[in-house]
Formats: sequence, structure tokens, C-alpha cells
Amino acid sequence: MLYKEEGFTRVQSLVELAQTVLANTAPAGHKDINDVLGQLQEEWSALATKMVETKVSKTRALELRREARMVSPAMGAAMMGTVYFLRANRAQHGGGASGGGFISVSLLSYMTK
Repeated sequence: MLYKEEGFTRVQSLVELAQTVLANTAPAGHKDINDVLGQLQEEWSALATKMVETKVSKTRALELRREARMVSPAMGAAMMGTVYFLRANRAQHGGGASGGGFISVSLLSYMTK
């Protein structure tokens, strides 16, 4: 894929080449050549804009991924702290629904996997 600057340079060189062609073309053909050049420039501009938007989206997605990686260990530690607290509480209160514990064995085993 072309880089934005490289594509701009190619479009500009085509515009300059078209100026030479226009100099050697009858006035009746100038409109068609200018129309094609205008369309080429518009299409390149739209493509360059999409390239910038895509780069911004990609950069933002990578930043979010890095942030998520940084948060994940902290979140994991917080969850494990909660599990240890719940285990201790369960042990102190006899565990099970009838014994006053407030966490089920299945939930505790799920959280520690």
C-alpha cells in the first residue's frame, strides 16, 4: 500500500504530466482531461483521509489494548484478594447456606480457576 506522502507525490507528478498533455491538446479536449484530473485528485484525497482515519483507529485500539493489559493484573489481584477474604469469612462462619456463609462452594471454585 502506498504511503500518504508517496501517493501525493504520484498524484502531483500526474498533474504535472497532464499540463504537458494539455499544452499539446486542442482546446476542445481540455475539459475532459481536467475532469479526469479533478476526479483523480478527489479520489486520492478521500483515500488519504481514510488512511489517516484508519491509522488513528488502529493507534487507539492498540492504546486500549495496552491499557487493558495494564489493568488486568491489578484486576486479577483485586479478585484474588476478594476470594481470599471470602474464603476466610466462610471458614470463620462455618460455610454453607445453613452455616451462615455467604458464598457458595461453586461460586468460590469458579472464582479461583
